Amino acid sequence: MSKKSYLELIKENFSFSVDQEENVYVSDNSKGNTRIMPHGSRVSDGLLRKFLRAEDFKLSKDMFKELKADIESEALFSSKLINPRVRVASDGDKVILDLGDPDCSRVVFHEGLYSIVKKGITVPFISSSTTKAYCLPDNLAIIDFFPDLFNLSDEHSLLLLAWITYLLSHPKSEYVTYPILVLQAGQGAGKSFASKIIRELVDPRTVGIQRMPTSIEDLAVMAASSHLLVFDNVRGFTQNMADNLCQTSTGGTRTVRRLYSNNEEMVFNLHVPVILNGIHAFINQSDLAERCLSLSLPPIAREDRKTEKELENSFKKALPRLMAGLFTLTAKALSKLPIAQVTSPERMMDFCTWLAAIELALPECKTRTYANIEVGSIQKSYSDNLKKATFDNLYENELGAAVLDYMQGQAEWSGSPTKLFDTLSEYSSHEKTGSRHWPQTAISMSKKLKPLVTALASQGIFIEFTRGSTRKITIRNENQF
Repeated sequence: MSKKSYLELIKENFSFSVDQEENVYVSDNSKGNTRIMPHGSRVSDGLLRKFLRAEDFKLSKDMFKELKADIESEALFSSKLINPRVRVASDGDKVILDLGDPDCSRVVFHEGLYSIVKKGITVPFISSSTTKAYCLPDNLAIIDFFPDLFNLSDEHSLLLLAWITYLLSHPKSEYVTYPILVLQAGQGAGKSFASKIIRELVDPRTVGIQRMPTSIEDLAVMAASSHLLVFDNVRGFTQNMADNLCQTSTGGTRTVRRLYSNNEEMVFNLHVPVILNGIHAFINQSDLAERCLSLSLPPIAREDRKTEKELENSFKKALPRLMAGLFTLTAKALSKLPIAQVTSPERMMDFCTWLAAIELALPECKTRTYANIEVGSIQKSYSDNLKKATFDNLYENELGAAVLDYMQGQAEWSGSPTKLFDTLSEYSSHEKTGSRHWPQTAISMSKKLKPLVTALASQGIFIEFTRGSTRKITIRNENQF
């Protein structure tokens, strides 16, 4: 049979599509639900070769390479445009979750319930070689197992439960923001194991938790193929990487030239949920701190410590019923979103609205642990969490700490930038003023103070810069009124 014939045969049995960056995908509907694979990937090549062998075609390496080039050419000029989804997608009033199993099963959340659907869903989910299947939910849904899995306070456990269900129900889109989960604890507190568990509940993968990448290209590649990135033992990062992490939270793209030989651009999408864990305080940028949900794990008493194998066995035993509980809670919270009332608005409003929905949904789940949740309580915990994280971040900044300390006990200060510089320099310890981060002039102080205005306002310290015949700075402490 000629090349044209077997190309036509492939086109009759497979469909091809492209995304906005002109990447080509192979679509396979043989399992009942649509799955797509990047054209040229090991998975798609294997699928095409298997099909050709079944049709008694044995193509040489060069022939197969030529066939792939023909497929790509036709796809770029004649295929439909798609938006590939990773794990979670919305379809009208439904939210769909890709289970990642060999049968291409999907979980559909709709009208307060969830169901597992084996065929008929055409949403273009993409998976990679590291994608692993979720544990199938049990018929019995029990969410009370959840707090026992983590070395967290009751308040932090609830926030984590809300964060996990938020990720199970919110696909990547320009309207969705993801709070960055920060797990901070000393050695032996279980932060790495907690990260692994969360990964298994949200986006199971065959790869373990990873180290923080150093380049935007590596971060973008990881973000494109995952619904959750987990970075272990973070000690710190550059300002540029902090900016990149902010973009993973609220969404954004970076572009670089694709080849040195032309002006074509390559687009990197940095939108993906992230977990950062570490021993030391590593969030030292106020803009990043406002995008974080920070949870602390207390030390585990020596007599209460267990091996990772024991912990993993307990987790696996509870997992089927826990997944049923998480799916049930997610479905009910989605149905409550239209009536959820935000009582503690914060920057990440999508997440605040979800917390309000969780407060309404939990009492309708069969749970003893979370039976008495009050409306507004989880939202307040989140607001308090943000305020504390921002406070801690400010104290990592010499100038921010100086303003906080100086304004304690007084309602207002007003004067010129030079007067404020002299006042804070005289008030602060030599350890602060001798730091290379301490401003050396009044102009430098004003420049360093402006990025701290929002963070200080969250602590009740409001700063106003005015210009007239002379420059003036006014600081008001709302806590004293």
